Amino acid sequence: EGLPSNALINVYKIENELIFTTPNGPYIFDYKSNTFKLDSVLSQYEVINDPLNFLADDAKGNIYFLTQSNMGVLTKKLDGSYEPKINIFNKVHSMLNNDLVNISVLNSNNILFGAKEGFIVYNPSIENAFENNFGTYIRNVSITSDADSTIFGGNFKRGDNIIANQPDDQAPVLGYNNNSLKFTYSADFMDNFDKTEYQFFLEGFESNWSPWSSQIEKEYTNLFEGYYIFRVKAKNINNIESSETSYAFEILPPWYRSKLAYVAYLIIIATFITIAIVIIDRKYKESKRSFEKKKQLEVDEIDSKLKSVTQETTQKIEKLKSEKLQSEVELKNVELASSTMNLINKNEFISSIKSNLTSISKKSKSQEVIKELGKITHEIDKNISHDDDWKQFAFHFNKVHGNFTTRLTSEYHNLSAQDLRLCSYLRLNLSTKEIAQLLNISVRGVEISRYRLRKKLALNRSDNLSEFILNY
Repeated sequence: EGLPSNALINVYKIENELIFTTPNGPYIFDYKSNTFKLDSVLSQYEVINDPLNFLADDAKGNIYFLTQSNMGVLTKKLDGSYEPKINIFNKVHSMLNNDLVNISVLNSNNILFGAKEGFIVYNPSIENAFENNFGTYIRNVSITSDADSTIFGGNFKRGDNIIANQPDDQAPVLGYNNNSLKFTYSADFMDNFDKTEYQFFLEGFESNWSPWSSQIEKEYTNLFEGYYIFRVKAKNINNIESSETSYAFEILPPWYRSKLAYVAYLIIIATFITIAIVIIDRKYKESKRSFEKKKQLEVDEIDSKLKSVTQETTQKIEKLKSEKLQSEVELKNVELASSTMNLINKNEFISSIKSNLTSISKKSKSQEVIKELGKITHEIDKNISHDDDWKQFAFHFNKVHGNFTTRLTSEYHNLSAQDLRLCSYLRLNLSTKEIAQLLNISVRGVEISRYRLRKKLALNRSDNLSEFILNY
């Protein structure tokens, strides 16, 4: 009870105590609890916590062990604790017989391990001085994109002297087309050199060291521009690590990622931005001008419509005024015509009376009657056209026709009162007969008056007197 399994259990007597080896490590039997339990002393050493295959001790209390992955010795110290030693057995571990494992302690200086071809003798009294100070060296660095491209042959020079470490000023600067490199390296530890392992790390590209391996070269391809340090170290068969060696180099960016290229990009971008700003500003100004022009056209259109409406309104008002004035003129003309016709009728009536009086005078035999009738006829001839009707007519006529007679006399100073009456009657578009009755003259007299008037007005033969008077 207490064992992890019932299989693969062996019993060994170590320092007068039974040790039971199991797949989970060493166990002992606890008589108090009557159960098996993990050995608290030996189990604290991790090297024997693997499945144990064999245990043996010598007179000094040293415990030799074989596990599935290790072999070694727990050397007992003065304080009773143990110091594990396994590195000294690394070179012979692969020679052991895995089928018939055995450790035979002949005495403290002769311990036999069963091997594939006999026994391996270990004498702990012989000091095995390990060569701890060995180094790792980078033998070659080459550019893989070029067949003949070795850029480092294994050593550095300072003047005429060969030096081990790379000086800061000897870090090569490579073009971007040489961004694939291969590193070859080795260690100067010759004992079981085929068991030597290496670990590398490219600073600037990798974040951790690689696992240990027997690989003696490492290739990197398509590295980005930047500063790199290739670091490498070795570990021999005794698990002792060498000092680290390194190789620094720098890869330049491609031309399109160089500082000059970025400056060019900035200039190009700035140029494009400037051009874009200019174009946008120009379009904005054009749009603004177009908008303002459109607005101005709208304003002009509104002004034009307003002016048109105003003009139309003014025209309507003027038309109304003109119509009103025309109505007034027509009314005045009607009044003048009526007044004139009354005057004509009165003159006709008076003329008929005159004619009757003349007829009576011719028939009368009384000289006294004839004399009195002659006086009456003379008074009729004297006053037939000199009454107040002409004054009233002239007043209304000039008011209606814009001071026609005044304008006419101011331009033609030689016109007589008879001429002005004739012009006024012509202005009213009266016939020759009607004018003759108004002027108390014959039709022939009117025609003669018209002829004289044409001369005073200096009209040509082709000029129509009536049209001239109407349009004056």
